[in-house]
Formats: sequence, structure tokens, C-alpha cells
Amino acid sequence: MMKLIEKFHPCLLAFGVDMSKVENDFSFIDGNESRPFFYWGENPCLYNWLEHLFRLKGGENVLNFHTIRVESEELDKLEKDIKTGDIVLYDGYGDFVGDIMYTAMNRDLDMHFVKDAREEIAKGRAVYVRNWRYETLV
Repeated sequence: MMKLIEKFHPCLLAFGVDMSKVENDFSFIDGNESRPFFYWGENPCLYNWLEHLFRLKGGENVLNFHTIRVESEELDKLEKDIKTGDIVLYDGYGDFVGDIMYTAMNRDLDMHFVKDAREEIAKGRAVYVRNWRYETLV
């Protein structure tokens, strides 16, 4: 008999949001003014880092299917954690636990996000990341 194993695929989408549409750290008024500027496929380390931020800001349950605002000082912390490799220390905060590899490609993409997010903030826009995951059976 074959065993079915669930595999989770985290997906993250970053938005630049007009400040007039900001509601709080977890939501904004979605409309034509918000524009996606970055997308990640599977990046468990970043997902866990964002899950930690979500909980620090008072998010309930888990980040999945929720949105979190990422501000300048949090981008500074993310950049530091990426550069030092400390991003892997957030293992266990999200749904992805144990032996997570943080590749050079993940690092490069995450640093590109930090740069792009800072550009959005410099334009006077708020940065939000929305998470969702889908499951497959393998």
C-alpha cells in the first residue's frame, strides 16, 4: 500500500500600498492602488521569519492566508539576518521545521526583496507580504 505524504508549498507575494489604503499591520484596502512587486515560491526560512514577525505584531493563528506589513526597521532586521545567516534560526516559528536549507538563490532573492521594498517605502508606500500555501500529496 502506498503512503500519501502531504507537502506544503509556501508562496509569498509583496505589495506596495498607497498609505491612504493602510488599515493596520495586517490589512489594507485592496484595490487598483496596491501593486504586487515581488513573488517567492518555496522559501521556508523567509516564511518562518515572517511568521515570527506576524506573531510579534499580535497576529493570531498562523501567517497562512494572512497579510503582514513589513516596515523599514523590520527590513533592517531581515537584511541583517540574511547576511549573518541568522534567518535559519527562526526554524520552528512557522509550518516548516527542521533541516531547512537556505540556499544562495534564496539569499539573493531575499536581498532583492529588501532592496525593492525599501524603494517602495521611499516612494511613500507601505509594504505588505501576503502568504498562502498549497498542499500536494506525493
